[in-house]
Amino acid sequence: MEITDLLLIVPIFISVPLMVNYYIRGNLFGLRLQLIATVGGCIWMIYALFGEKFSEFALGVPVADVSLHWYFAEELVHIMERGDWGALWDRLGPGNRSYHMYLAVLSHFLGATEFSAGVLNAWFAFWGGLIFVRCLRNLFPYGPMRTAVFCFVIFCPSVVFWSSTNLKEGLMYWSICCLFSAAFKDTSQGPIHMFGSIVPVVGLVVGTLLRPHIMAGWVAGILAVSFFSKGKIKYGLVNLVAIPLLLMGVQQVTGASMELDSAFETALSHYQTLSTIKEGSHIEYGSSGPIFFISGFLAIFCRPLPWEIHSLRFAFAVVETWTLTLCIIWAWLSGTGQQNRFLLTLPETQAALIALIWGAILIAYFPNTGLIIRQRVQMIPAILLLAFLPVLYRDSLRYKQWLQNVWFRSLTQEVPELPAGR
Repeated sequence: MEITDLLLIVPIFISVPLMVNYYIRGNLFGLRLQLIATVGGCIWMIYALFGEKFSEFALGVPVADVSLHWYFAEELVHIMERGDWGALWDRLGPGNRSYHMYLAVLSHFLGATEFSAGVLNAWFAFWGGLIFVRCLRNLFPYGPMRTAVFCFVIFCPSVVFWSSTNLKEGLMYWSICCLFSAAFKDTSQGPIHMFGSIVPVVGLVVGTLLRPHIMAGWVAGILAVSFFSKGKIKYGLVNLVAIPLLLMGVQQVTGASMELDSAFETALSHYQTLSTIKEGSHIEYGSSGPIFFISGFLAIFCRPLPWEIHSLRFAFAVVETWTLTLCIIWAWLSGTGQQNRFLLTLPETQAALIALIWGAILIAYFPNTGLIIRQRVQMIPAILLLAFLPVLYRDSLRYKQWLQNVWFRSLTQEVPELPAGR
């Protein structure tokens, strides 16, 4: 680690409590969550700084991609040092090329190394978690505080793990949370509201540069719900014009394609390449290949299967995957038909379902469980929403019922006990 890393890492640590106070302040969240988020955020940054060796040796994470990203970034730094900006511009493109450009800029202008790059990626993912928590709480702001739920949303284990290194997962998670926030109603005012209007646009551009095939589903979901949602026709019309123009600009500059056909072709190309590697956590689909959508759906909600555990990393993945899947099943089966129908009419739920459908189509063509675990991080916001939104909604209903009971019994001074959150 170089002294220039400290010039980047120290401001990151200082910004953690400031970000927490910005996004989850006020009576909606409470001091307990703010304290946990602040301390947890600092611990997360420390893990990103020193946890690579732990990930490599204890959890069996291969570091080949991490080293390769930095190798190509250093090549771009040499080009920048020679002043050959034309050759640098030619390197700009979708996927890894944009990420390598991002690392080269960090290294050349800020003196960053792999250490500070990993911490910065973790910081972006932490930022995305704070944005997502605020969006969830704004949906049903009245009711008991579910501190455990919101802590899990901010510090989802797979997000913490995969974003705390020199990989694209941190930036992609932040981009998706930023874009997904456009589907949520925003009850905030002032600077938060103004800043929140810009963030989805930035997230769209960054995500499109890094993984256009993944962002295609999220963009489709946001466009659909913003255009057809009641009371959002004008907003939908603006999106219908503005988002394609933004995507066309990105495609013109980088060559990235956001067309669904192109994204599907990319997935097929990945499958043809990866299916030739019969090692590690390879999934053998047989001569018929994966089943359209079904294989991806099972991969998102069921893999790794319990008998596929061959490292500590896979054991953690099994626990998280099946915990969230069972939470989704329990949350929706516990509600009444009327409650579930209402939740399905929410733009936020509809956007999440569209993104998951598209993600299932793409992930079906990744015949490697280890790669599926990484790609699944980009579906985590939608999975978390399906797991916890019914719980928050029923809390809100119980709170409203409590208020009604207070009003009816106020004449007799019999005030029922406020339902407590867990």
